Amino acid sequence: MTDLFYDMEPIAIQCGVAADRFWSLCYGEVVKEVQAFKENHLRKLREKAEFAYAEANLASYAHHQPKKMPKKEAVFPILVREFGQDTQEHAVKSNQEIPWQVFRDRMMRHSEAIKKTRDKKNK
Repeated sequence: MTDLFYDMEPIAIQCGVAADRFWSLCYGEVVKEVQAFKENHLRKLREKAEFAYAEANLASYAHHQPKKMPKKEAVFPILVREFGQDTQEHAVKSNQEIPWQVFRDRMMRHSEAIKKTRDKKNK
């Protein structure tokens, strides 16, 4: 075993590989497990960021335009679907959609409406 492999033990343990299981894995398997942990962690961070943005967007609606606030099913479609209904097809489709573009467009429309309102008040 090389020193590199010994140095990987604490990293692998932090990534969820059991200490006793670590020594039964080869180098490639350890690397794959660490990479899978990293990808899952980044996915969870992205989900948290999207949720925080959606929450801020809803708070903006609630404060400025409560009558136009979208229904929770429109903002969080996962609430409508049954557990296990997500198919591989839907997962591929959702990965192709770029949610930041949708949010950008909404924010642009929102800022244009605010500009129009300010222009009316200043006249």
